[in-house]
Amino acid sequence: MGVKVREHRGAWWLFVDHKGQRKARRVGVGQVGKKAAEVAAVKIAAKLVEGGDMTDLETILEPKQAPEPERPALPTFADYAERWLTETIRPHRKQRTEEY
Repeated sequence: MGVKVREHRGAWWLFVDHKGQRKARRVGVGQVGKKAAEVAAVKIAAKLVEGGDMTDLETILEPKQAPEPERPALPTFADYAERWLTETIRPHRKQRTEEY
């Protein structure tokens, strides 16, 4: 079993060897990435010593993501076309064009 922190091409990586399985995960860049990799390495090593398995690696390294903000619903083509005809075109066309 082993957990190593290494820098490769400017990014910090975690390398985990446990029971014949190997995993490598990119953690981050710069001093923040180094610190995050070192903290994750300690947590992973502790979990593996306690009898954990490689799935613990995924749970420790998963970033806590904020929920995505809800996007407003996009109008359908029919809604957009109707609005375009009534608000954009109708005020600028002649009356007889509308009769066709």
